Amino acid sequence: MKFVIILLALASVTRAVVFNCRFEMRQEHRLEAIYACSVTTVSNIFESQTLTAVYGNHRSGKAHEDVKYLNIWKVADLTYFPKGIEKFFPNLIAIATFDCDFHKFQGHEFDAFSNLAWLNIVGNPNLERIPGN
Repeated sequence: MKFVIILLALASVTRAVVFNCRFEMRQEHRLEAIYACSVTTVSNIFESQTLTAVYGNHRSGKAHEDVKYLNIWKVADLTYFPKGIEKFFPNLIAIATFDCDFHKFQGHEFDAFSNLAWLNIVGNPNLERIPGN
C-alpha cells in the first residue's frame, strides 16, 4: 500500500509544470511599461499539463497579481501552452512567446485571460495551427 501512494505522489510531481521567472518592468512596442514575468526556464512539459509553481524574486512591493505581461523566450522544450497560468497571474494583458516550439493551440488556452489585449507568437517553426477568434 505504501508503494502505491509513493508512486502516485511521484507521478503527480513529475507531471507538474514549473516556471522560473525574472520579474521586471518591460516596455514593448504598443505597450506602456508594465510589470512582467520573463520565463527563464520551464520544467516538466507535457501536453495538457497545469502550471503548479512559479519561482523568482519579485521587485520590491510587487507580487504575482501585479504581473500583466508574460514573456516566454527561447524555451524550445515548451511544446504546449500550460493550463492554470491565470491562477498565478490573473491580471495578464499581454503574452509573448519567442522561439518556443509550440505545436498547436486549441484556442481555449487563452479563454481564462479576459483582459488579454496583446498576443505575440513569433518563431515557432512547428506550429500547426491557431484557431480563429
